[in-house]
Amino acid sequence: MALTLHKEQLIKSGKYDVFIYGHNHRKDNRFIGTTRIINPGIA
Repeated sequence: MALTLHKEQLIKSGKYDVFIYGHNHRKDNRFIGTTRIINPGIA
């Protein structure tokens, strides 16, 4: 799943344990490094 450059920079900064995003209606649940990435998909 492609993330924008800004989102990737935030995730890779290591400042966040969890990064939650949305708007594209595609589920995502994974780790990049130690940060968990979540997109709930359609709510």
